[in-house]
Amino acid sequence: MSILHVPGARLYYEVRGDGPLLVLIPGAPGNARVFTALADQLAQRYTVLTYDRRGFSRSVLDGAQVANTVGRPVLELPGGHIGYGAEPVEFARELLAALN
Repeated sequence: MSILHVPGARLYYEVRGDGPLLVLIPGAPGNARVFTALADQLAQRYTVLTYDRRGFSRSVLDGAQVANTVGRPVLELPGGHIGYGAEPVEFARELLAALN
């Protein structure tokens, strides 16, 4: 089980394949499982990242926080996040650094 520790939560994620990074983001209250079949196919050409959103499924909140994702970035990482206009190249660089 792969977990990324971020402020206030532990995010479950899965990485498969090899090639350019492709991030599949589930809608609320979705999780990585909704992309299993698609991610397996895309992994033939891409490095595919799927994850459970903050406070849903296997991504748990730390402490007594409420699973309110309104107004939060789509995916938070140490040193940055994707969402609110973040550049995809910056996000990919930060994500790969965080995973390594």
